[in-house]
Amino acid sequence: MVTDDSGPARASFITGPLLGRARELADLHAGFDDAARGRARMHLIVGEPGVGKTRLAEELVAYAAAQGAVVAWSSGWGPAAPAYWPWTQVVRALVRDDPAARGEDIRAAGPKLLRLVPALGELVPDLSPPAEDDDDEHARFGLFDSLAGFLRARSRSAPLVLVFDDLQAVDEGTLLALDFVSRDLQDAAVLIVCALHERTPDLTPEAQARLSHLARAGQRILLRGLDAGDLTSLVENAGGGSAAPALARALHAATEGNPFFAHEIVRLLVAEGRLADAPDDLPLPDSVRGTIRLRLASLSATALRTLEFAAILGHSFRHAVIVRAAGLDAGEVLASLDEATALGVITEDASPRGQHRFVHGLIRDALIADLPAGRRIASHHAVAVALEDAYGPAIESHLAEVAHHYVAAAPGGDPHKALEYSARAAERTLASLAYEQAAELFEQALEVLELTRTDLRRRATLRLGLGEAQARAGRPQARETFLEAAAAARAADAPDLLGAAAIGMGPFGLAAGFVDDAHVALLEEALDRLGTGDDPLRVRLLGSLAAALYWSTARSRREE
Repeated sequence: MVTDDSGPARASFITGPLLGRARELADLHAGFDDAARGRARMHLIVGEPGVGKTRLAEELVAYAAAQGAVVAWSSGWGPAAPAYWPWTQVVRALVRDDPAARGEDIRAAGPKLLRLVPALGELVPDLSPPAEDDDDEHARFGLFDSLAGFLRARSRSAPLVLVFDDLQAVDEGTLLALDFVSRDLQDAAVLIVCALHERTPDLTPEAQARLSHLARAGQRILLRGLDAGDLTSLVENAGGGSAAPALARALHAATEGNPFFAHEIVRLLVAEGRLADAPDDLPLPDSVRGTIRLRLASLSATALRTLEFAAILGHSFRHAVIVRAAGLDAGEVLASLDEATALGVITEDASPRGQHRFVHGLIRDALIADLPAGRRIASHHAVAVALEDAYGPAIESHLAEVAHHYVAAAPGGDPHKALEYSARAAERTLASLAYEQAAELFEQALEVLELTRTDLRRRATLRLGLGEAQARAGRPQARETFLEAAAAARAADAPDLLGAAAIGMGPFGLAAGFVDDAHVALLEEALDRLGTGDDPLRVRLLGSLAAALYWSTARSRREE
């Protein structure tokens, strides 16, 4: 369940002193000191899962807060999150936690920021959304400019520290906004800290390129595993006694110094009373997932099932949704969460009440990976139904999340619901100016359409939406998408959709001295199919045809 986790309190999987990161922490402290003097900085903390990226950011946040900085923390959520979700968390945290932010700062930028954070209307009364702007690029520029203006204004009273955790799991629009803000606020008291995985193979080429650009614009801090000396200290902190150097060396060989992996093994050894055994006698797991599996083995069957539903829901979750989805008694779920909290795999958030989170994403990943396919599909469907019930009238703000679960359940669930929510989420995301994410949602809807009875008109409509999203995002494949939409419109015998596809191709055929014959032919076909009666679409098609023929030698035809 996508919930707001932007508060400053974070749950570390390792307690005790920060080990092996003195140089990196000094770099972050220096970055904050520069930012506090009005020279904005951006740091990217990069490394494999479990290497300590979030923990390092926590230490920096503690230092900055002690210097009077205002901190806003956000996390990437992947495809289940609404558009611009990390920025939603940042703005909402700054406005909710600081009464001063509800003054002129937010009122100047607020109307446009309502597109980013609809909940601002509840926090700041009398905000009205801006008038619709037909110039989409101008509208998105205005949104980003308002966001930067709000942050600049907030930084005048106290330095700002903005943390973007799991940056590899954010939408491309968030990366665009981050790029804009980091450039615009170079003379402001703002420090931006991003934590992301070192390898990000699941990202689109465009998102990869944006991440690479951000890495060049900021200071990259690459984290590697701890050495044997630091692992010795880790064992001593966790076990409450001295550790044999041979054990640290064995841990390093098994884990390559990954702090999370090493700490999980030490937990197991402490629980089994084997911390003092000879290293050669210890059955050290050979993977993080295997270690987590051994740790979870002590949970009751009900607690494990509860955690499976929690993992399906996301990094953070509310017990009330698990009760709905799992069909368990509320008391059973609460007891299971207490059991998992005592084991140290989840922690309870201070706010909002009833919300918990996994102490590390690797635990959630291991739970999902171990779910049999059939049970995973059924769980996604149960979660989707539970979320529909839980969100009720507020579901419009959570369409992408509900769509994500219905799509995951579509092979054995309700593909029609998956199609409905994917299409609705795509349209809403397009309206919120998150064109790249809208394109992904339209593609998702088209994939689900294959599981339903073929609806030719629906196929053409979705292709049109995809083409529009791609065109607004500046993607060259939009032209081919509009041609595919035209083919689907012909098959559906839908002249209105054929006309819309022909008009959509317009921006790709306008080049000095060039006549796009394929575009001209499509416009003429659409006009022929539409007929000669008065129709606003006919007016638009004629206008587009005149523009397409601008460089044509057939002047009389253009003037006609």
